[in-house]
Amino acid sequence: FFFSSRRRHTRCSGVSWARRCVQETEHIHVKSQSSDEEENDDLANYFPAFIWVVRDFTLQLVDQDGDQISSKEYLEKALLPTKGFSEAIESKNRIRRLLTTFFRERDCFTMVRPLLDEGDLQSLASRDFKELRPEFVEQVMGLRTRVVERMRPKKLNNKNLSGEMLGALITSYIEAINGGSVPVIESAWSYICQNQCFKASNETYMEYEKQLKQLIQGQLPIPHEELKAHHKQAKEQALEQFRKQAVGDVAKEFEEELLKRITVSYTHLTLPTIYSVQISVVAVSLKKK
Repeated sequence: FFFSSRRRHTRCSGVSWARRCVQETEHIHVKSQSSDEEENDDLANYFPAFIWVVRDFTLQLVDQDGDQISSKEYLEKALLPTKGFSEAIESKNRIRRLLTTFFRERDCFTMVRPLLDEGDLQSLASRDFKELRPEFVEQVMGLRTRVVERMRPKKLNNKNLSGEMLGALITSYIEAINGGSVPVIESAWSYICQNQCFKASNETYMEYEKQLKQLIQGQLPIPHEELKAHHKQAKEQALEQFRKQAVGDVAKEFEEELLKRITVSYTHLTLPTIYSVQISVVAVSLKKK
């Protein structure tokens, strides 16, 4: 969720409160090269749900005809373009257009003043929840319920991000900003994929070796067919685990590398068995002579 909290006592005639939200888009790109229109459409796929919290709300939620409207309808009306051709009006209308483009899922919550007495507001932080206005408490709980019900895992390119992957994403953004560059989501995603696939490949390879050693522990030399069956079982488990963890287009490349490492490891294990069989064959042959 992206929250914007603002005090409002009069009717919303502008959207200066949204200017900062839109300005953030100037500091991040989806692709290294794209047109403004393509960029805006692409960014919308990565933006979270938007919630505008209007505090100390004193207006009635009604339209021009006096009919009751919801807080979400109040927000949507605030985002409608206003008539006019002045530079100031066009600037505000541009913010409205960008906000509706970037935040496809949006909602609004209005809240009355938590306490009626102006003096009591100075000690609001130390007040017990029961001392607050019932209307305010109800509105806060409504907001809390909405957030909890709509909470979703953090995703990028339709892939759930773990805490480690989210940390890598943030790191790539920070490094780009500190280097004087504009963060590019595609580049950050590639960075995450490389890290995640590298980690998954190493972990699953070690798991393969661990599983195979446990299966053949104390059995060497072991018949080749039996060793082959254990190898197949351990390899399939390793690949299944890798595919669950790997992300991005580079996953195939890392999977091929993982298979090569598994093959080399298996070959090293088969050598003693092959030599043992060969020695046995030679011994039997000599004995017959």
